[in-house]
Amino acid sequence: MAAAARYHVLFIAPYPELADIVTEVAPDFPELAITIHEGDLSQGLAAALSSMDVSFDIVVSRGGTAQLLEDEFALPVVEVGLSASDLFRCLVWYNPGAKRCALVGFSNVLEPLRGIASFSDFDLDIFEVSFEDELPLVLHTIEEGSYSLVLCDTFSLPQVRELGLNAQLLASGPDSVSKALMEAQSFCERSSDLLAKNRMLWNLVRSQDARFVVFSDDGKITYTNVKESHDELIAYMREHLDERADERLVFQQGRSLFHIHKMPVESGGEEFLAFSVMHSQAPTNAAHVGIARRNRSDIEDEYERSIFHITQASQELAQVLAPARGATRPILLAGEPSCGKEQAAQLLYLTSSWKTRPFVRIDCSLLTDRSWDYLMNSAASPLYGQEATIFLNSFQDLPDPRARLLLDAMRRSGLPARDHLIVSVNAPNALSAEMMELLSENLRCIMVGLPPLRDRSDLPQAITLCIDSLCTESGATRPVVTEEALSLLAKHAWPGNYAEFRTVMEYCLEHASGGGIDASCARQALQSSAPYSFGGRTDSADAGSISLMRPLHDIERDIVKATIERCHGNQTEAARILQVSRTTIWRLLKD
Repeated sequence: MAAAARYHVLFIAPYPELADIVTEVAPDFPELAITIHEGDLSQGLAAALSSMDVSFDIVVSRGGTAQLLEDEFALPVVEVGLSASDLFRCLVWYNPGAKRCALVGFSNVLEPLRGIASFSDFDLDIFEVSFEDELPLVLHTIEEGSYSLVLCDTFSLPQVRELGLNAQLLASGPDSVSKALMEAQSFCERSSDLLAKNRMLWNLVRSQDARFVVFSDDGKITYTNVKESHDELIAYMREHLDERADERLVFQQGRSLFHIHKMPVESGGEEFLAFSVMHSQAPTNAAHVGIARRNRSDIEDEYERSIFHITQASQELAQVLAPARGATRPILLAGEPSCGKEQAAQLLYLTSSWKTRPFVRIDCSLLTDRSWDYLMNSAASPLYGQEATIFLNSFQDLPDPRARLLLDAMRRSGLPARDHLIVSVNAPNALSAEMMELLSENLRCIMVGLPPLRDRSDLPQAITLCIDSLCTESGATRPVVTEEALSLLAKHAWPGNYAEFRTVMEYCLEHASGGGIDASCARQALQSSAPYSFGGRTDSADAGSISLMRPLHDIERDIVKATIERCHGNQTEAARILQVSRTTIWRLLKD
């Protein structure tokens, strides 16, 4: 009875003939359990990724594929080389007339052949490439060289043949494969104690329900049991390798939602980053409408690009937001539409200990029947998750029955105590006294009233900062703002708050004459924003007025939202009134 193999080898064969040779010589290595996969470069990498849940001790491959695997994995990689006999066998077989011949391939493949080529009787020229994008220039040189034969590695072979040249594969023979397997076995024997400990660790990890990806300090994959082809997921993790912090992340790809826990790990004096991945799937893409999961980097980017931040509103509101900073109770942000409630929620998140956890925005005005059902009933709903900032935006847009159901669900699930909850409502009088009482009873919120833009004491400075930022963004020359124009803008009531503010500033820059913004330009800009005075708000009292000074798509979406509100959340009835399909309603709300 044959003894059990002691070491596990993953052999990635870039071409089928190499896999056949491995199968042929494998019986000569009874201590090696060899798993063979075929695939060149990215295909080989994908094959290796799909096999990483098996506790392999070492990887064997050839050429550019071996180089790529060595760059990506912390496992040792042994490369199948090319010997003198491999080269002469190909030359005799394909070039018996000893005519002029070119060798082309990756440097690590051809390097051992340099000395051999210079002393052979064949007329040989060697062309080495270090990176894939170098090959076209090399092929141009070969094409002009009048070579009778071009011997290639697996990467360059199809591209040389496309030029119509006589191209053949420079293949490794049985001796080269045996030499590589012998080297792999020798390495395993020298490292047997460490390999045994690693195998025990991987068996323990593999027994867990979660999926893991472990990166070494230099960014190589040490271990993964993510079997599926999730290249974008792996790439997303690589974007978060720079900061060694315990962090929870979310990554959404179509219907798939990945909850990721990033953990710094130290072992034997070496540092690693482990990513634990839990996967859930929504019934349809429509289930996510109105529900957006973001990470700290996303929120930082959104906040820093906002007019609220650009005009340094946070400094003006420091005292207003002070009671909410570091609060353990839910926070209720109340204020006029577009007065900065969302940016205030982002700022509270970014300046709290919750910034290492996801930020989930639930836009109550955009929830469809399907996303409402997902929110209330799915096990993957953010209402039943853990350790996140939940931002309920525009709570007043929920129909009364749904608002009551949502409050009850949050109370029963323990969300206010478990997560960082922030709720925003439009004020004044956006919610009935009864609903405000329900909010207070169920959530025990800290109430924060945000002032409108017109109450800022530094409006002239805010105007200047906004114009400077818009000019920098567009590359335009900064215009001179006259004192009269600045006074007109500073004294304006700004009923549309920051949304109107940005629109007016953009109008001023677009219509500035002679390199300056004068009083006439400012008046025209304010007149262009007149719809904000009667249509900029989105609370129930103003739902019938729609601002027209915006893109048509935004106007259509607001008409749909207003109609649904008038129909008490009944989208079927809203579709009937607007004479469009339910699909059109969903598309407009989704966008």
